[in-house]
Order: sequence, then structure tokens, then C-alpha cells
Amino acid sequence: MKKIICTCFLASIGCLFGQKDTNQHTFAQTYIGASSNFLLGGSTEYIDSFGNLRRVDLPTTWQPKLYIGGLHFWKRVDFYIGFSLPNVKWGNADGVEHRYSAGVETGVRYYPFKVKHGTISPYIGMNWTNFYYSQKAPGCERGTRINRNALNLETGIAYRNRGLILEFNFQYMATNTFNYPTSRNSFGVLQFSPISVGFSVKYALDFTKSSSLPATKEFNASLDSALIKKKWHNVFHIGIGPSGAFGMGKTGYNSKLRPFLADPLPVAVCPDFGIGYYFDKPALDITLSVRPMFFNQTGYGFEQNLDRISVALEINRFLFNYKGFVPYAGAFVSYEYLHLTEKDHGSIVTNQEAHLPGWGFTIGWDIRPNKSDWWVLRTNARFLPYVKMNVNNESYVISQWEFNFIQFVIYPQRLIMIKQLQKQNKN
Repeated sequence: MKKIICTCFLASIGCLFGQKDTNQHTFAQTYIGASSNFLLGGSTEYIDSFGNLRRVDLPTTWQPKLYIGGLHFWKRVDFYIGFSLPNVKWGNADGVEHRYSAGVETGVRYYPFKVKHGTISPYIGMNWTNFYYSQKAPGCERGTRINRNALNLETGIAYRNRGLILEFNFQYMATNTFNYPTSRNSFGVLQFSPISVGFSVKYALDFTKSSSLPATKEFNASLDSALIKKKWHNVFHIGIGPSGAFGMGKTGYNSKLRPFLADPLPVAVCPDFGIGYYFDKPALDITLSVRPMFFNQTGYGFEQNLDRISVALEINRFLFNYKGFVPYAGAFVSYEYLHLTEKDHGSIVTNQEAHLPGWGFTIGWDIRPNKSDWWVLRTNARFLPYVKMNVNNESYVISQWEFNFIQFVIYPQRLIMIKQLQKQNKN
């Protein structure tokens, strides 16, 4: 929640600094990229073969990542999401094997000066990451693959040469000490260095700049008129994009019966499918969304899997159009299918299904350079406050929020009309 508040705050600053710009067709640019991040070591504890708790240093770890993001408010605010690739570990200590992944990272950066060609632009920002860690002590089963949240404050510089952006990054982990289960019933201290550094390469793609040309503006005006004439200003749409599901609260079940497993649940990345209908005059959107999510945890010979399939009917109201930035808010009701299975050293100990109603809230925004574009990029977040099922005489509570950074939304009727107008213009 702190991340969301700070994101909104920084976005507001971006609005203030963006008031001098008037071209909505350069409001946002999408980019893709990759980075190399170095986590500068740390320490952990484990139980040796004599039952003693021992501490050992962790080596520096290289973490490669892939990024997709967008420069908003005329290249002053950067919203992004990063996906970790398999990491490379440098060294080992006392025979303790460790595995680390930065998981899914979402963040925002603010640039006091535009990120434009031929300039060096400093920035400040923050990101929220959901990292994974596991270890294996000599002579023991592999420990729990824990999933923990961490808030990173960051600063750095960016240099841009046309579409190419090079960045040097410095991060500070606000909370860097965590509990790690050294067995099913005991815990040690896991501590990371609060400092990490990185270098990234990105490439910006401008899909909308050509829309500011006179000929394009004239075509779009004709398109708007043709859609109204055919009563296609109210249109169907379909969408797809990657979404991440994050725990807002504890299940309660794991804390009581499986204390060596993560509670809240680890992050799950899943596809977000949607089909809906947009009403132009009230700026209202009704969408049926489907998201299959799969949460997996293992440790000390125990495995837990939770499958969640959510089918939600969403009603969203677009609030205003700020030069192509169109935020919305709404609510949903949903059908939630939950299936929990647990295995202890390969033997099934739990197999529980539930079919439950759900409800929640949505917020998000469209990047809409032109009123009748046949595709738009949509960012959305969903909040599911409370769904409960009973497992092994205990309550298993699902409380999650989902974040879909970029969903590709297509309006087939608009595309059909564009093709018809282009054919008429050729004749």
C-alpha cells in the first residue's frame, strides 16, 4: 500500500512538471530492456550435523533481469516491472548451497529533467520486490523456498541516445533482515547487504508520435465520425497481458499449521484474459476477466500447491482524460475456484477444493493517444479483500492484490472500420 501511495504522489509531481507540454501523442513511451544487478552478499544461519546453530557469510550474487515499462508524463515518470532470470552465484561457504532470485519487481522513478536524446538525467525512485531464497545445509534436506517482500529506495543516472537508454543504478534495501526456517520447527536470521548496484540497457518504442501529423489527425477525425454513424462508438474489446498476484494478508492456516512456509503466499505470475464492452457516453466499461493463478511452496520434504482460478465481472468508470492518460476506478464480483494440495515426502496429506464468491475493487489507467485507437495499453490493479475456505479444521484466508502492468486491449470493430476507410481512401 505504501508503494501505491508513493507511486500516486510521484505521478502527481510528474503532472505538475508536465503542464508545459501539450502534445498528448508524446505523453508516454513504452520500453523493453535488461539489467545486471549485484547483491553485495550478506549472511545466514543453519543447523549443523551436531544440532548447533551456525552463521555463514553469503557471496555476492549477480541477478539478471528483464524489464518492460513506460516513460509517462513526457519522459519524467517511469513505471516499470522487472522479471528475474536464473541467477549466477559467485562462490559458496561452509558447504551451504543457496539460491536467490529477486522475483517480480515493480517500481516508479522520477526524473527532474526529461530523458531525452543526448542528455544525462538523474533520477530517484523506489521499487517493491518479492524475492525468493532457499538454502541447503550439509547433510540436510533443502530448506524452504521462502518468499519475502522488500522495499528498495533507488537513485541513479540515465543517458539516452535516440531510442537507446543506458542506466547506472544504486539501491538501498529498507528492510534487509528476515527470519529463515532452519527446520520445520526452528528459525534463524537471514540478512542481506542493504546495498546493491546495477546497470541496465533499455530501448524505447514510440507507437503514437505519428498521430500528431496533420494527415493522421484528419484520418482520425473521419474515423470518429464513421464509428458514430455506424453506432460503433460503443464497442467490444478483448485483452491479454501478464499479471502478478501478491498477498495482502496472511492465510492464517500456514502460520498455525505450516510455520516453515511463507505466509502471505508467494507471488504468482499469470495471464490476464478479458472480454468486455465499452460505453462511450457514460465512459463505462464492463469486462469479464479470467486469471488462473498457481502458488507453489516447498521445504524440508513438504510441498504445498494452491490453484486459484478467478472469473470476475468488473464495472469500471473512466474518470477523466489528461492528454491521453485516462484513469479509471471500479468494483467486481467474482467466482473463485480454490484447490489446495499438500504432500509430505511425496504422500498426499491434503486435497481440498472450494467454490466461493468474491468481491473487490479495481483501479488503473489507459494510455489513449487518440479517442478511437483500435488498440490501447492498459494498466490495472485488483484488490480481493477476503475469501475463506476451511482446510483441516482451520480457516485458509485469501487476501490478495493483483497488478497487470501492461495489458494489450484490442477493439475489433474499430480495426474493421480503419481498414474500410483505408480502402475507400485508396479508391
